[in-house]
Amino acid sequence: MGLDLHCPITLLELLAQFNKGIWGSDEANTSPLKSSYTELTCQNHIEIDIEELTLTLKDTNIVIKKINNRSIVHELNHILKQLGKHYIFLTMGLTEKPYEIFVSVDEDSLQEPEPFGESSEPEVSSYYKFWGVYFESKEDAMIYDLENHKYIPADLDFYMTDED
Repeated sequence: MGLDLHCPITLLELLAQFNKGIWGSDEANTSPLKSSYTELTCQNHIEIDIEELTLTLKDTNIVIKKINNRSIVHELNHILKQLGKHYIFLTMGLTEKPYEIFVSVDEDSLQEPEPFGESSEPEVSSYYKFWGVYFESKEDAMIYDLENHKYIPADLDFYMTDED
């Protein structure tokens, strides 16, 4: 399942509300996404998962891809915390807001591909390594290294398959 949430606030407003506990948590200080997901799966007696979550804000889109089972449900609040921690770097020192943040860029896509049959299930920690960041002033996406707080040179190639 894909979710696209349209939020009539800016990235900075989202982070401010998240840090105050207004957005992203309820009275019990749990994630409303996690609570809603649990209720949905219980009522329907089927196992579903979120393949992609897009937060469409006034100034930025945040696209979060599934890494493994229920990774978005479990990690959304942690991802939002990381957005807050890296806001200065993601906005290039508050000089330019990205129009899209893609969480996460698979580290393997920055290296040589693994031989067939040797790939493994990505770990949730992959959410906190590399993000694709798109700016109006840049022709191509940039890759942000969360651990080192810097942008690294690399090509982000997204391939689309033809489905007939």
